[in-house]
Amino acid sequence: MIYETDKLTYEKFCCWSSLPVPGPESVFFEQPAHVRVVRDLSTVEELELMLAMSSYALQLFDAPESLTKDQIAPLMEAHGKQLRAAFIATHGYRPEDSTTPYVPVTIDGPQDHDAYYAKEYP
Repeated sequence: MIYETDKLTYEKFCCWSSLPVPGPESVFFEQPAHVRVVRDLSTVEELELMLAMSSYALQLFDAPESLTKDQIAPLMEAHGKQLRAAFIATHGYRPEDSTTPYVPVTIDGPQDHDAYYAKEYP
């Protein structure tokens, strides 16, 4: 779900910034391999926060007033802070303080927590 959302957001970003849009058959990598990150999504609530941020980014890229990078960055930051505050008000704790074990999510999909963190990486 996050992969498809990020892919769509990246396509909108490419259109917005006049970069070539990847074809429908191309494999989407959220970042170049040397800087790619693994997302830890421990709860449905955190997943909802990620999807809400992607949805907001899509709205900004599609805005009729053609926002600039300097306008989008503070809007995204402010929206993230609002979502975080709403999360804390609703659940009574910070998203990162969840007691549910993290489920590592890689480009291959969700991974078993214990097996993933038992691996040694160079």
